[in-house]
Amino acid sequence: MRVGIVSAEFLRPGVTRIGGFGWGAAHAADALRAAGDEPVFVCPDREALLGAPAAFDEVPLVAKRDGSLAFARELRRARPDVLLSVDYRPSYDSVFRVLPRTPLVIWVRDPRTPDDVAAVAEVRIPGRPAGELPQGLDAIDCTPLRSIVRRSRALRRRVSFASPAPDALAPKAPATYAVDPGRVSLLPNPIDVAREPGPKAAAPRVAFLGRLDPCKRPWLFVELARSFPDVEFVLIGQSHFGGAGSWEPADLPPNVRPAGNLAGQEKLRELDAAWVLVNTSVHEGLPVSFQEALASRTPLLACVDTERVVSRFGIYAGSFAGDGLAALPSLRAGLEQLLGDRRLHERLGREGQEWVRGRHTPERFVAALRALAAGTA
Repeated sequence: MRVGIVSAEFLRPGVTRIGGFGWGAAHAADALRAAGDEPVFVCPDREALLGAPAAFDEVPLVAKRDGSLAFARELRRARPDVLLSVDYRPSYDSVFRVLPRTPLVIWVRDPRTPDDVAAVAEVRIPGRPAGELPQGLDAIDCTPLRSIVRRSRALRRRVSFASPAPDALAPKAPATYAVDPGRVSLLPNPIDVAREPGPKAAAPRVAFLGRLDPCKRPWLFVELARSFPDVEFVLIGQSHFGGAGSWEPADLPPNVRPAGNLAGQEKLRELDAAWVLVNTSVHEGLPVSFQEALASRTPLLACVDTERVVSRFGIYAGSFAGDGLAALPSLRAGLEQLLGDRRLHERLGREGQEWVRGRHTPERFVAALRALAAGTA
């Protein structure tokens, strides 16, 4: 099976954005190659990949380098059997129109309803001037997908919707995409569960893993650290933005270690060693960081609880608007409980690892995608 993976990011620091969509594209390609299938990266966003090579890790890249006509020719020559759309952005439409009969799978990862958009828009960075708006909060209009689905159905192209968290995210799809998706199937995240995690740190260690962008509210992690001076806090990630409206680690307490963007074994070693993973975002789909942490037997403490993953395998601190500072008492109480009860955090980590191994694996991802492509899911 030849799979065209449509995205505007491919987890290439310095070349593309490095968020969850890029993780999905890169790891989907790895899982497909391991199973004997043929992935092809497809990037319809010309500005996203200017100067990019012809392939990433030997996976061919079809990108809009030389204009729309050349892009369309190269895309047709690639002859994918199915298109895997990593969520949806309006820029993807040029791909869907060039291949109007190729089966299409929309991998619903971060649908944002009007209520979600409003919650994100309320985020503010503490201590900044009232008129300074944080970067990265602008909503992306995903309703043009409606016309793609209508046209596809008229042409009898099969369009399937799938998600790593269908129970939680499927109800958000109609308001996000302005279309009834019908059944939303499970398309798992291909998490590396075959490896055995390394040891936990000898002393308590807490990790944050994600972009250091305002919507993630990383300043809450720093403020939380001030209440636990004897605990090491590791800040893993980097910001997409710079200048006014961005956030960068500064004036950190001595127990906070900024690790920057980590990938591969470096990232996994930090997750293995951590006693707890903290997420302070105002909004998430199902964060890959949750599943990677659980694969490392690391329980969760978070302000979001998609599919009750946090409340099952950690502590849900509750939802808090704006700058999130009101969350700190709840976050402190949750962290005290997780760090102070070794049996609890070991049990939650073990149960979380079992859940990931039973649901989100490369093999299950490939099997589900093949079924979707064949129309048997």
